[in-house]
Amino acid sequence: MTIVIDTNIIANHLLIWDDQFYAIFEQNEWISPSFLKSEFCQVLWKQREEFSLHQLILCWNSGINLIDHFYTEPFYIESALEMAIKNNHAYYDCAFFALATLTNSPIMTADKKMKVLAKKLNIQII
Repeated sequence: MTIVIDTNIIANHLLIWDDQFYAIFEQNEWISPSFLKSEFCQVLWKQREEFSLHQLILCWNSGINLIDHFYTEPFYIESALEMAIKNNHAYYDCAFFALATLTNSPIMTADKKMKVLAKKLNIQII
């Protein structure tokens, strides 16, 4: 199954090193907007006082290598912007929704606001 993954899922599970998380990854194809890389770096930067630079770089490499395909904005930008405007919701979140819609894939997120909008948009949540 192809699944769109939100940045918070990768960050939360990699920082606590969850073995069950890796088992789930091996069974599916994972996709994301390409800006997940920058968002993930920002999350890791916020952890700079709790982890060494070396640990954060290892975490970044592990997280990025879990994603099977990164989609660039030309693929989803129009759909994402339309969703953001129609739903008065952040463009970045809507990029994940647009990707899910365009690829007919469910989304995995831990974000409560994203889960509410996903239901409204009839996007399956994993």
